Amino acid sequence: MNSKKILFVLQNLNGGGAEKVFIYLMNKLVEQGNHVELLLGKNEGVYFNMLNSSIKIHVLNANSVLTYVSKLIFFFNKNKFTNVVTASQNVSVSFIIAKKLFGHNHSIMATLHYNLPVQLSLIKNKLSKLYSIVVNKTVLTKANQIVAVSKGVAQGFSQITKWPIEKIQVIYNPAYDNLIFEKANEPIDTQFQNIDYIISIGRFEYQKNQKLLLHAFAKVLIQKPNLHLLILGEGTLKNELIEFANNLNIQHNVHFIGFKSNPYCYLKQAKCFVLSSLYEGLPTVIIEAMALGTNVVSTDCPSGPFELLEGGKLGWLSKINDAENLAANIVDAITNPKQKETLINAATIYHADYAVKGYNKILQ
Repeated sequence: MNSKKILFVLQNLNGGGAEKVFIYLMNKLVEQGNHVELLLGKNEGVYFNMLNSSIKIHVLNANSVLTYVSKLIFFFNKNKFTNVVTASQNVSVSFIIAKKLFGHNHSIMATLHYNLPVQLSLIKNKLSKLYSIVVNKTVLTKANQIVAVSKGVAQGFSQITKWPIEKIQVIYNPAYDNLIFEKANEPIDTQFQNIDYIISIGRFEYQKNQKLLLHAFAKVLIQKPNLHLLILGEGTLKNELIEFANNLNIQHNVHFIGFKSNPYCYLKQAKCFVLSSLYEGLPTVIIEAMALGTNVVSTDCPSGPFELLEGGKLGWLSKINDAENLAANIVDAITNPKQKETLINAATIYHADYAVKGYNKILQ
């Protein structure tokens, strides 16, 4: 393994789950004595301070398949790697095409963080949908290894591409390491220290469906009027969500507190964590909540929550876009919580050490 020179590739280091997962992997691999570098499409993001300082960062200034491919010939003329690990569809496809065109000899591991059938269902333009199907079927399957972050993601990819599911490795995300427990013990803002609150963490985008969360919380307040909701994150829909909370007349109990480099101290003290998404790949934040002993209420969206919560054994699975059901589950989670020890023990298989072992086997 020490002879490997590994390049991880991301479009940016914005506050998403895939970016955090790659940081965990890179840092762990460096700790084990491996040579790791990072290539970004754009030099932007919020996670730079989490990255091991010894990891060299390259910036390609690219955001499309065409610009990636055109610039990769020059990049790989100057930089040689044995292994390349990619995440998003366009990035993975770009590297596979570049390898074929320019004769690069590195091994490409394409990691799947998205549920392909759901993604395709959201594409309205028929040509765009056809393009996505074609590149997944004919290009992405040419990667040396394909790794899915959950069984649901693997099944979805196999369903669309007809790629044999036994050729797809499933390695759960390295969702946390021991540092999470240190950060969880740090103090939260004084205004939230003596109140009961539930919490949601995620980008303010269509996928995360926070309007459902706000609608459900308005119903929860009827039974628990002193409860508060903390929402951590940023995104394009922030102002729209603030206005929606105002229209529901719940603004005094809802707190949009932005992106937090340390969300874990807030997560640990919450009555429960709520995920309202329409779809996911493998929602890392559910695992983080479990690792801290915090109860989880989630929509039963494809894919990830059903797997992580063991069909509802470890948390509450709610119908998508059903505010009544989500509200009832939030109240039940607060009133009849799961045992903290049960959640903490269940989360151990998602510790970074376990995931790195899986990647090490493939990178041999």
